[in-house]
Amino acid sequence: MSALRASAITVGGVGLTFAVAVFLFRDQLFSAFVADPSVLAIGATILTAQLVAMIGNGLTGLITSLFQATGRALAATVMSITQGVLFIPIVLLGNLWFGLPGIVWALTITEGLVFLVGVALWLAARKAIDRGLAEGNAERADSVLEAVAV
Repeated sequence: MSALRASAITVGGVGLTFAVAVFLFRDQLFSAFVADPSVLAIGATILTAQLVAMIGNGLTGLITSLFQATGRALAATVMSITQGVLFIPIVLLGNLWFGLPGIVWALTITEGLVFLVGVALWLAARKAIDRGLAEGNAERADSVLEAVAV
């Protein structure tokens, strides 16, 4: 749990640090590429949505990695598939209901939903993961690695 907590804080912290830095200097960043004020306005919205999605993606990646590292292949697969399956319908519905802003925020919404799925899967598997980790030791790991190498 402490490794997961430290990893989540690190992923969230790095993502948030870069997101805040890019967000604070968004006008300078955009003006280096475009001078049109209408493009700058929509660019700021798109950038905000993508930066929030980036933080969510880091956390969903962490949960997927946790499942992979603890031998929970089904949960890791569900996370990956959920990300792909949800995105297209959310883009289509976002466009239908909200137009361009719906498309812009589709990735952010998808990442948020996948994160919630990951948290639910983690809560369901948490005790089994803890049991599996408690049963592990260096000798057992070495014997498994030797068996795989042969």
